[in-house]
Amino acid sequence: MLLDFSSPAPARLIGVLLQVSTLNLFKTILDDQKSLPRDQPHKDLINLINFILRKFFKALTEEPFLAVEVRCPPFFSLFLQ
Repeated sequence: MLLDFSSPAPARLIGVLLQVSTLNLFKTILDDQKSLPRDQPHKDLINLINFILRKFFKALTEEPFLAVEVRCPPFFSLFLQ
């Protein structure tokens, strides 16, 4: 596993968070965050998305092939077994 989020999380969850469709969803939520309510659950969601994206882009600078893994997750799962 290339990413370490400093907490135990199943590898399957990490795979879901790093799919292109999920990253696009994060972008949409961040683009529309001004229209979201200002209550605590929505603030927590924005903070979580920012945390995940910061970790992802930091890992991307250290492991450039992570970009390929995001595009083709089944391919790299063969090597992780």
